[in-house]
Amino acid sequence: MLNESYPKSEKPSNQNSSENSKPDSLQIIVGCFKPDELGELDAILRYRTIRPIPLAKPEASFAAAYIRGDALIDAGILSGDIVIFEQTRKVCIHDLIVVSTPFGLTVKYLHSLDWEIVLRAANDDVEDQVFNVNDVTIRGIVVRVERDFYRKEN
Repeated sequence: MLNESYPKSEKPSNQNSSENSKPDSLQIIVGCFKPDELGELDAILRYRTIRPIPLAKPEASFAAAYIRGDALIDAGILSGDIVIFEQTRKVCIHDLIVVSTPFGLTVKYLHSLDWEIVLRAANDDVEDQVFNVNDVTIRGIVVRVERDFYRKEN
């Protein structure tokens, strides 16, 4: 069973606290999720500072995930890119969404949502993924892609 709890994004402590002002940046969680032996999601988390999301509602919560592989290459999203997503389960057909599956976190286009969920890559060489809706959890909708040209080795 997938763990339904998911951390909220947090504001950095140096933001202006005035309710009418817009923050200069947001502090979000970057996670890599995969099931452990018991089926629970094991999260590897760190924080990332991003510029504000235009038109975002004040109550909106954001997180991020790294892209691995070439499934989204035809959409200009490369392995190593970071997708910023609004944490929501309200998605529409053809949205680029973040989904927890039995195989881990994935980012794909939603192409069907009924008893089965069909996730489609932006690469003709990658087959669609089809899941029973009870086997996945929609984590959010992608609102931005970021690319770092320099990364420190851990």
